[in-house]
Amino acid sequence: MSVMKNLAKLLVIALAVMFTCAACEKKRVAQVAPCQGELIWHKDFASKDIYLTFDDGPNPEATPRVLDILKQHKVKAAFFLLGRKVAAHPEIVKRIYREGHGLGNHTYSHVGGLNVTLETISKELRDTDRAIKAACGVSPQFFRPPFGFFNYRYFFVAEKMGYRSVLWTIDAADWNRITSAEIESRLLLRVKGGYIVLLHDGGPSREAVIEALPVIIEKLKAKGLKFKPL
Repeated sequence: MSVMKNLAKLLVIALAVMFTCAACEKKRVAQVAPCQGELIWHKDFASKDIYLTFDDGPNPEATPRVLDILKQHKVKAAFFLLGRKVAAHPEIVKRIYREGHGLGNHTYSHVGGLNVTLETISKELRDTDRAIKAACGVSPQFFRPPFGFFNYRYFFVAEKMGYRSVLWTIDAADWNRITSAEIESRLLLRVKGGYIVLLHDGGPSREAVIEALPVIIEKLKAKGLKFKPL
């Protein structure tokens, strides 16, 4: 009987803690106004326009090669940059901007998760904004959360800083150690007008992306699709 009583007490305590935590979170959410801006997952599906985006750079090994390919094919893209890499390679950021590509804030250190605080997110975005502006003279227009985490705090801070928050319509899954042929197959079979394509120029090895990129561009153009900046 005493065991049952103790279990009942523990259950009551657990429920009390749960409801207290829920109330605290509700209060925190109430203190943060909901985002009023648009979260961009895609553009006009009725169009023939598609949008390439690259995350996690700049990468001194891969990003210049990606830029060479884009320049050769007269394609503009958007680059979502990590502040710590911007600080290390400002000359690449300057080139991205000089060649007419879009700039996005992808936080300073790729901090991600559903429980990241407003204070941490604010510092990550501010520090990245400063680094990009120091590198090329302008602040980025766009924001993308690390890993695509749908944490309302990210979008609240981004909106307050004047960013447009951009996610994606299709992920090339190039971060998953797949081959160039697999990247090509995944995108060529699926990409349609209005799609925002997620690729990566940052990471351990980008050889598959670099090999696949010219093929993707040429074959999607052959389908009548047009590459546009965000």
